[in-house]
Amino acid sequence: MHRSTLTLPLCLEALMAQILLVDDVRLVRATLAKFLASVGHEVAQTDSVAAALNHVESHPVHLVITDLWMPEADGRTLIRTLAQRRPRLPVIAITGGSPGITETDSLEVALAAGAVSVLMKPVTRQDLLGAVDQALCSVRESAAR
Repeated sequence: MHRSTLTLPLCLEALMAQILLVDDVRLVRATLAKFLASVGHEVAQTDSVAAALNHVESHPVHLVITDLWMPEADGRTLIRTLAQRRPRLPVIAITGGSPGITETDSLEVALAAGAVSVLMKPVTRQDLLGAVDQALCSVRESAAR
């Protein structure tokens, strides 16, 4: 007999959130979107910072997950811009690194830009969903203060 495990979210805000996923690699977006949708989140996808900013301005978004290193404008730009325009909107950065930039440097860059957490690619379903729960619940906790 096979038993599946059900992991409950840490708070109600982590149920059925509207999440924007930003990555220039379509396969990465599709995989992460599948993970998120599997627990009931609504997921919108874009492949650029410009498209992400347009989406945030015109749609409700509870959380942004962005690749850190992308062509043209990168995730740092998106994180900083969102921190100015929507300071209570949590952003999770994901990265597979970049030539000449260590994982530690990527982590520091993302956190300095304002990301609430950073996940290294390849991102597991468990790590992604845990980070999403924490990010969404932290918004509730900061609003209560």
